[in-house]
Amino acid sequence: MYNSERLTDEKNFVPTGAEKLSLYLLTEILKEISDSSESILLQKLLLGGHYWAINSEFTGIFHNHVDNPKSAQQVINILDMWYIIENSYRKFSTQDKKMIEDHFKGNFRKEFMGFSGNDETEHLGIARIFIDDLNKFGYFKGRNLNSHFPTLSENLAIYSKFKEIRPHLADRDLELSEFIELEHNPIILVHILRR
Repeated sequence: MYNSERLTDEKNFVPTGAEKLSLYLLTEILKEISDSSESILLQKLLLGGHYWAINSEFTGIFHNHVDNPKSAQQVINILDMWYIIENSYRKFSTQDKKMIEDHFKGNFRKEFMGFSGNDETEHLGIARIFIDDLNKFGYFKGRNLNSHFPTLSENLAIYSKFKEIRPHLADRDLELSEFIELEHNPIILVHILRR
């Protein structure tokens, strides 16, 4: 569906004279080095004064979204936490893993599931930037980070306990009792049992 409100948005792109010249020269360069139909269209819209159409056509450039720094910090905390949880679980003995299975009757998480692509798009986008573009948290690279259901409140509930022990984990993994304590949270168990 076409959003006609975009045509009258006060934040429409209206270039200055210098911006028009710069854009025109850039589109000329693009036409020389590639077969880009976008550069031809941009030049046509620019020369015709159809700035509203530039705003409408290139919506990926002209939007008002800016990531919330709080969301970015939450993603960093959650990725750090899950790296430690997964790494610790992987190193537990078979006997310890069996104890965890028995304790939770299989209803626990041992892997980071990502964020909801529908409900937590900002967090999902930030995680992808950290992992795929900034090469941080490479441990998660290649995973599908779209959980297809909300996970943020669950992750923040786990993190509320994790942050208390995080300073003590500089040179060690989680102990079995700490792992169980992190996972043994009524909010977390409700989310897990709903799946």
